[in-house]
This record gives sequence, C-alpha cells and structure tokens, in this order.
Amino acid sequence: MILKERYPILKVPNELYKSFFEMDKKEAKSYFDWFISIKEKRLTILCEYVQEESDDIWVCDYSRESLVGLFGYFKNVVKYRPITKEEKQQEISKLQEKYKGIVPIPEKVIDEETVSFCFDTGLYFGETIKKNIDGLEWGFRTFSKNYIDYAQPILIKQGKKVDLNPRAIMEVLAGKVLRGTAENDGLLKLYDTWVSLLK
Repeated sequence: MILKERYPILKVPNELYKSFFEMDKKEAKSYFDWFISIKEKRLTILCEYVQEESDDIWVCDYSRESLVGLFGYFKNVVKYRPITKEEKQQEISKLQEKYKGIVPIPEKVIDEETVSFCFDTGLYFGETIKKNIDGLEWGFRTFSKNYIDYAQPILIKQGKKVDLNPRAIMEVLAGKVLRGTAENDGLLKLYDTWVSLLK
C-alpha cells in the first residue's frame, strides 16, 4: 500500500518556509497562527482519506482506540526517498570542520508525502491527547534556541516540565517503521506515556 498522489501535500507559505531555529519571535508567531488556521482542514483531509483508503473500518473519533487503526494504516504508507546531492552538501556545510567526514550523512530521508502524512497524523495524535487531558493547549516557545522544539507548534500544560511535539514524534515513528524497529502497538504506547507525563 502506498499513499496515492491525490493525498494533499502540506504547503507551507513561502514567507514561513525556513528552519524553525532561524525564526525570530515574530516569525514563530506567524507560523503558529498559520498552523492554527489550517489545523481543522488538515484533520479533515486525514480522516476522510484514511476512512476511504484503509482496508479496515476506521472511526475518526479521537479516542485512544482510534490510534490502533490509524497506526495500522500509517505503517503501510510511510516511505523514504534518496537524499539529493544539494541536500547532502547542505548537511555537510552545517557541520563543524572537525566533524566533516566523521559524522555520517543519511543517504535517504522520508519523502514529501510522508512528511505531510506525519504532520497530519501528528495533529490527530495531539488532538486525541488534548481531548483527554484538561488544560492542554497548543502553543510555542521562543525562550531559547537551545530548546529542542524552539518555535514549533507544541502542546503545553501549565505546571508541567515537558512539552509534546506530535509532528516530531510521528516523524521519529516513521523512521522506526521504515527501519523495522517499530512495535505494533507503538503509537498506543506513546499515547499512554504522554498521557501519564501530562496529566
């Protein structure tokens, strides 16, 4: 099973298309506002697509149980593409001179459709947790560029020391699926872990 071409690719506006770590606070706010403005549309796209294309009946109800069917579909559609020469050079240029030739550069990355699918499934995963935990809200943080989720849309709960970046979680999970190291109940375990951390 592969994602069909008609799955709508996420298009970030040109003025917001840059590394999060290159954004200033104003740009981070603009990105977050855009994120909130497209959130419901992207969730609708995901739910309708999976319900139509999945071999199994899937109910898009933001329940813990719905993550089982979603992950079953997710595992079958994520894929890699070869890294381009330009991308490889960009990655090398980011390294300090002493690390060049030592730190390995990946030969492949998840493709554009998988990135979009991870964005959308991340939204669903995040909204599922949000609907089941009081006080959890979408936000972003720009207090330090050393913060791993700097400027990115995350789920925040006042009084908790951890924040949830659902998109990043789904991209990591996609990598595990493609390497054959993901557990069949991997998304459920992540849900249970994050609920226990954020409740």
